[in-house]
Amino acid sequence: MPTKRTEEDLDSLLEAFGKTSLEAGEPKENKCQTQTATRASNTSPGIQNLAAHIPVEKAALVTTLNSRRTPQSCWKIRYNAEKGHEMFAAEDIPKGKRIIAEKPLMKAQSFPASEEQLQAEFDKLSAKDKRAFQQLHSAHIPEDTTWLQSRFYTNSVTWNDGSATFILISRINHSCIPNASFSYNASLNMETVHAFKNIKKGEEITISYILPYATKEERNATLRARYGFSCKCEACEPTSQVWRNSATRRQQMVSTK
Repeated sequence: MPTKRTEEDLDSLLEAFGKTSLEAGEPKENKCQTQTATRASNTSPGIQNLAAHIPVEKAALVTTLNSRRTPQSCWKIRYNAEKGHEMFAAEDIPKGKRIIAEKPLMKAQSFPASEEQLQAEFDKLSAKDKRAFQQLHSAHIPEDTTWLQSRFYTNSVTWNDGSATFILISRINHSCIPNASFSYNASLNMETVHAFKNIKKGEEITISYILPYATKEERNATLRARYGFSCKCEACEPTSQVWRNSATRRQQMVSTK
């Protein structure tokens, strides 16, 4: 028998799912801006409809990830039905601000890493951290690679002289026109993410998974092969002025390399 949803439950679910409108259906594809939620009373059928369409385990993971925030954290995690879990600005973030610094969950000194190397790293994890790693997205089919390699390759970023996966940083999505960048900080021995433009409260925090010089077709071919998706940011939408300007600038970068 379904559990009755309270007003407080509804608020929590709406926040976890980017405040998707009850009447608007699924969120628009690849948009950082969230829609304004329609408030429903405890007796409204909208609550039951919302509960039926939200995977409970996804909302539970949002709560788990956000429990890692500190009073100083300027980010939060929510779930996007189109893109999965994503990090967004919990407040206005000024250009240059460090958004997060995080120690790796698993790391490898070579890329691609061998199954034996990754298994040794995985075996060192606590039961809680093993669960966190298993909850990361896998973009590869089983015939291509093992589940361990797939999750590591899908979620790893540059770490010192190798690569690493993270519980939180690995949740940051890609954009060809990102608003943040990541790098290894040797003095902290942590991966850090900084805003390189002003990010408004509620806006998704994005990084680039690939080098910026390629054309739209080349970028998306790489993204599909490595991460299993095609980008739908403004720089990849051929009808936008952003796309035209972006394509011109990328060509100029190539010519001056």
